[in-house]
Amino acid sequence: MKQSVGKKPLIYPMPVLMIATYNDDGTVDLMNAAWGSVADYEKIAISLAEEHLTYKNILRNKAFTVAI
Repeated sequence: MKQSVGKKPLIYPMPVLMIATYNDDGTVDLMNAAWGSVADYEKIAISLAEEHLTYKNILRNKAFTVAI
């Protein structure tokens, strides 16, 4: 049986998020992240470990791009 749950800020099945940053030398760093979701109507939540280069690039550059 098919049942509508109404409008919700959900993404199912959970997609892989592609997170792009720039390295020190200007080259692009692209990471796929499975641990992310919609947090609000205008926000997403992404879980990154401090060991990842992407995490370090985000802190250094204060910028990143997310593609779903």
